Amino acid sequence: MEIRRCAFGLLLALGLVTACQQATPTPAMAPTKTSAEAAETPTQTSPPPEAIGTPTASTVPSAETSAPAEVVAARDAVLAFIGEQHSQDAPDSALVWLEERTTPHGLIGAETYRYTSADWVISISYPVLAPGEASYQTVVANSATAFSWQGEVNAAGDVTEFSAGAQDPVLAARDKALAYLEERYAERAPEAGLTWTRRRMTPEGIVGAETYQYRSGFWVVTVSHPVVAPSEVTYRVLVSNDSTGFQWQGEVDATGKVEQTVAPIDGLPIIGWYGSVISLPDDDAFDDYLALHPGGTGEIGVTGADLAIEAAIERLRDSETFAHFWGTLVCGVQDHNDCQVTVTRLRPDSEGALFDPDPIARWEGTIVGLPDDATFDDYFALAGDFAICYGVDSADPALSAQLVSLRDTETPIRVWGRLTCGVPDVNSSQISVIAIEVLSALPPAEPVVIDGWTGTIVSLAPDAEYDDYFERDDGGLYGIDSTDEDMRRRIQALRTVGARIRIWGQLITDAPDVEGRQIQLERYELEKRSEPVDGWVGVLVALEAGAQFDDYFERDNGQRYGIDTPDPKLAKRLETLLAEGARVKVWGELWGDVLDVEGRQIHVLEVEVID
Repeated sequence: MEIRRCAFGLLLALGLVTACQQATPTPAMAPTKTSAEAAETPTQTSPPPEAIGTPTASTVPSAETSAPAEVVAARDAVLAFIGEQHSQDAPDSALVWLEERTTPHGLIGAETYRYTSADWVISISYPVLAPGEASYQTVVANSATAFSWQGEVNAAGDVTEFSAGAQDPVLAARDKALAYLEERYAERAPEAGLTWTRRRMTPEGIVGAETYQYRSGFWVVTVSHPVVAPSEVTYRVLVSNDSTGFQWQGEVDATGKVEQTVAPIDGLPIIGWYGSVISLPDDDAFDDYLALHPGGTGEIGVTGADLAIEAAIERLRDSETFAHFWGTLVCGVQDHNDCQVTVTRLRPDSEGALFDPDPIARWEGTIVGLPDDATFDDYFALAGDFAICYGVDSADPALSAQLVSLRDTETPIRVWGRLTCGVPDVNSSQISVIAIEVLSALPPAEPVVIDGWTGTIVSLAPDAEYDDYFERDDGGLYGIDSTDEDMRRRIQALRTVGARIRIWGQLITDAPDVEGRQIQLERYELEKRSEPVDGWVGVLVALEAGAQFDDYFERDNGQRYGIDTPDPKLAKRLETLLAEGARVKVWGELWGDVLDVEGRQIHVLEVEVID
């Protein structure tokens, strides 16, 4: 087919935001007791406060959303209960809580408040009744430690525990939906035992609803739900595959019952397609369409996979705001130009957090060069009826040179890598290529040779799809194996001790392993091991805002070292000591050749205040 050329001087992304959003825990799917049962047989009660309405903990309320005293007292009664019954997991009594009213707009007869401090979130919901009749449904969760607690406080201040340490309710809803798919659509459903990564996707400023996304390879599971009482919550689940175009939608109620709302569909997967939404005339049979960028690439009907996405599409209509779209394209249907894309997620092209990069495998297309005076130098044009354009580059010098040699040769190729949207490149996107296969015209590409990569081998959970992976220093993840049995045993030992190593071998792409690629290890060398830090004396020093690093440890001899710890509780302790400017002793390990102050970092295992 004729290659459609992308216009020059394409839109530059406004900026990158690297801050990560903290996941906000949500109410559990169902308490272990009903409210009536809990009222008759409470698990345990804490000493009631003198009066429900006398706050005791430190709170920083908003002037517009200051909660009634009864809500603050209910919160404090719960904190006291958790401190008694779950002392090792309980929040620090010195925490300062930030208050937020999260009652959904337009809801009457009920109120919801949220209190946050560091990794802790407390959600309290209650019916609007006379003070002596109300009960306060409470959820306490910590996103770092995975602690979760649910219970109820009555008007007298008695606390009833429903569950503690229960499975995350959103995770439970996801698993119920996946089990449903496995039972009914086994050949098309996600495989059992996949390793999932989770991310909170709730848009900034949205209250009364939460959205979470789970990813494993090409599979994406999106779970959204309203913030209501645990016994009334319904979870909307969307399961899609960015490689096959599979889509399924369903709902999971508070009891775990799954109901299919949209039967599975298969079509052409769309990943990061770039365009704008244009409205159609009132007398047209359809309301809008997606105009792909640049003009002439294509126009297709568009609809949202759920009400929230449909609302986001409507906001984009005629706004002159471009966006990236993900979903499934089906043609031969009743919509604009007989094609329709069902959008599972979208990202307006503006400042804001980026989505995680999408893995891509075996994408076919050509490399097209741009003029010398253009903003960018080339792009990858996707083969098929829609020649979608993506910026393209590679961190591997050999692959980067090969991409240059392929420009404007019209040579069809396949590429493997990761696609990031919202970055400064053609169509505000870029494919980071890790492998290329030339389909004709040019000699086959040389194998991807691994020459001295540095990183560590990381174990996966026993029930994961694969057993381990190699994490390169730049964050890239690769399955790892060897044809040599002795080397396989060494890989097992290396992942057990977590040693930092330098490796040599070959990279196999389109392989059944982590990220769809696998390192065939031929040899390795141990990097210089850490040195012990045994009671070094010094002070913790904060660096100015905007500096490359945030703090360091200055030893009494004047030497400076970056500092960190894998222990979340110890990390908070170090933050406190940093603010106080205390003189301390530290124990741990000193690592060299790391990205931190002076190229070295202390991994703290213990700290002691001297004065």
